Amino acid sequence: MSNSPLSPDAAARVYRILCHLSHCDGDVDPAERARLESLREQFGLDSEAAYGLEKESVRSSKLVLGDDPGEREFMLGAMKDLVGADGEIRDEERERLISLGKSLGLPTGDILG
Repeated sequence: MSNSPLSPDAAARVYRILCHLSHCDGDVDPAERARLESLREQFGLDSEAAYGLEKESVRSSKLVLGDDPGEREFMLGAMKDLVGADGEIRDEERERLISLGKSLGLPTGDILG
């Protein structure tokens, strides 16, 4: 049972993007892994589906975010939460956060704010 504020399709898009972001520095920190697991549960994704989305995210450079304002707002908060999960935002993570946010059409001020 999902307690997600997002539709199943939106949750899958967001999860895929967050997995991609977590792999940007080449190492998924245990705190980042724990946050992904928490989101997997919140979204009602089974382990197999989550694993598939994560594998796709690492291989794919084409990541898409829906136009729904709720999905976009959730994405912004989740991106910031994920990169800060290990207690620090490294330069590569900050650069990837900005780059990924721009590619998703998110305003830079909202990404860093």
